[in-house]
Amino acid sequence: MTVSEKINASLVKELREKSGAPMGDCLKALQETKGNIEEAFVVLRKRGMASAQKKARAPPTRARWHIHSRRRKIGVLLELNCGATS
Repeated sequence: MTVSEKINASLVKELREKSGAPMGDCLKALQETKGNIEEAFVVLRKRGMASAQKKARAPPTRARWHIHSRRRKIGVLLELNCGATS
């Protein structure tokens, strides 16, 4: 039995539900670990931590604000997008 036969859609789906990672990442992790779901979960977690550290170092990319005043009432609208760009 080859690795590709062991890694079927139900195994990828199970790992995706457990980890919340995208299907492609789950498939790659399962291929790297030869179908071992527990080891694949560890691989995904390590990749997620590395990705989170990279995003944490990135500065905010955009912010906008608008202040509106009318009849003694003030409204403020603030949009802050701080996702890291790859």
